[in-house]
Amino acid sequence: MKTIHKSIIGKGKLENEDSFLVREKDGIFMVADGMSGWNGKKASDTAINTISNSLEEKRACRLDNDNMSTTLKKLLKEADREVTALKGRSGTTIDICIVRDNALHLAHIGDSRVLPPVQEPLL
Repeated sequence: MKTIHKSIIGKGKLENEDSFLVREKDGIFMVADGMSGWNGKKASDTAINTISNSLEEKRACRLDNDNMSTTLKKLLKEADREVTALKGRSGTTIDICIVRDNALHLAHIGDSRVLPPVQEPLL
């Protein structure tokens, strides 16, 4: 599997508040889009790092298609708790994609979107 990702600073913004995690060999992909004025960069970094660390801990127990929905919900709740615990107002969207056994598992919080796989190049 080959992937691409690109982040663009929003119009009129001084800082890019996006954070990514791409692990092609593990089939794990995440993007978090921090909310301007809501400690966005720290929030997006915290969300990605929280989920990444949890996934590392779960490596011992195999992620499989049968428990994926429950696992994704738990990961998002944990990330939300950590972002909420940051000082001041903090917010981010987050999208998670995990590919296992030819199945694509998606979960998200916020208004970001994941585009489905297509045969033709998007760019």
